[in-house]
Parts: sequence; structure tokens; C-alpha cells
Amino acid sequence: MVTVERERTSAAIMMYALYLYFLGLSLRNTSRALEPFVERSHVAIWQWVQRFDPEQVYPCKRIAAFLIDEAQLQIGSTEAWVCMGSSRTYPQSGFGSLHI
Repeated sequence: MVTVERERTSAAIMMYALYLYFLGLSLRNTSRALEPFVERSHVAIWQWVQRFDPEQVYPCKRIAAFLIDEAQLQIGSTEAWVCMGSSRTYPQSGFGSLHI
């Protein structure tokens, strides 16, 4: 009789796989992304997804839309573009850039 010892996946690998999945990778692509570290099937990853709450793994909700505005300014004789953006879901995550 042949006995096979069960190999457990480390919590760090599982969390990385869940992170990749909740970022938008498919189960199969998540499985392929783990291949350099450990071989796990897409079914194993699906089971991890069922076991864990997505808010524990990836607390940030996906952003559905950005509000972006731009303006052209003249600073002395130089023209510049100012771009500002924000998310309705996370208004504190605004960004801006200045192109001269």
C-alpha cells in the first residue's frame, strides 16, 4: 500500500493567491501565477475563495468610476496642464499631476 502525505500550503501562499484572484485574475491564471512557488490547481484556489471572506483578504472595494478634470493654465509665459482626479467610493484617494 502506498501512502501519500498531504502537503499543506503555507498561509502566505494562500493569501497571495487570494489577493491575485480578488484583483481580477481568473482561477486558472492565479494557479499559473503560483507555479514558481507551488503547484496548486484552480479547484484548490476556488476552495480557498469559498473558505475566506473577500473583505479579510482585500479590504478595498473596487472603484467603479473616477472623476477626472483637467485645466490648462498659463504661468508667466509657460502653459501648463493640471489634472485632478478622485473616486466616488474613496474620495480621500485623490490624485493630481502637473504637466509643463
